[in-house]
Amino acid sequence: MPFFHAVTLTRDHLIREAVGSVLLLGTKFTMEDDFFAGPLAAAGIRVIVPDASEREEIQAIQSRLARGEMEESFREYVKRRSKGTPDRRRRGTPFSDNMMLVC
Repeated sequence: MPFFHAVTLTRDHLIREAVGSVLLLGTKFTMEDDFFAGPLAAAGIRVIVPDASEREEIQAIQSRLARGEMEESFREYVKRRSKGTPDRRRRGTPFSDNMMLVC
């Protein structure tokens, strides 16, 4: 039986697609621990992780999603977050090449 590792598959896909940076969103553990970001960074992919207050907000959303709750505000939050900081939006520069949602 083949064994597949999500991090390896993700890393290989990002390399094949020539993705230079990703925004990593997920559980607080995923965003704070190096098990996902480390291998991507080692492969030369810039991994952008939200700041501490945003990680808390994302964790609260993720916890509610895990309980089966879904609100349009969750989608809107992710859309806004993917566009980066207000300063980057003013300059018209994208936040990252791609966004990853990991739970």
